[in-house]
Amino acid sequence: MYALWYLVIGSVVAAAEGYLLAITLKTGKRSIWKDAPLGACGMIGGFLLVALIPFPTNTITYRLGETVVTETANWYQHPLYVAFALALSLPLFRAMMRHRKQSASLQANENRDTAG
Repeated sequence: MYALWYLVIGSVVAAAEGYLLAITLKTGKRSIWKDAPLGACGMIGGFLLVALIPFPTNTITYRLGETVVTETANWYQHPLYVAFALALSLPLFRAMMRHRKQSASLQANENRDTAG
C-alpha cells in the first residue's frame, strides 16, 4: 500500500517539476506527461537502491529510565531523501536533454537560414 502512495507522490512531484521546467526552459508542455512515470520510477528506485546498497553499521545507545537501549542498523535510515532526490533528478535530466536538443535544432535552423 505504501508503494502505491510513493508511486503517486513521485508522479505528482515529477509532473509538477516537468511543468515548471517546461515553462522556465520554454521547451513546450506537450510531453510533460512523460515526467510522471519517470518520477514514479525514481521514487521506487530510490527505495530499492537504499535497500540493496550496503551501508556501514550504525549503532546508537541511549537510556530509557533505568534501561540502556542499543540499536544497530545496517542500512541508510532515511530512504525517503534518496527517493525524492532520484524522483526529482530524472525529470530534470530529461528536461535538460530536451532543452539541449531544442537549442541545437534552433541553432541548425539559424545557420541554414543565414547560409542560404
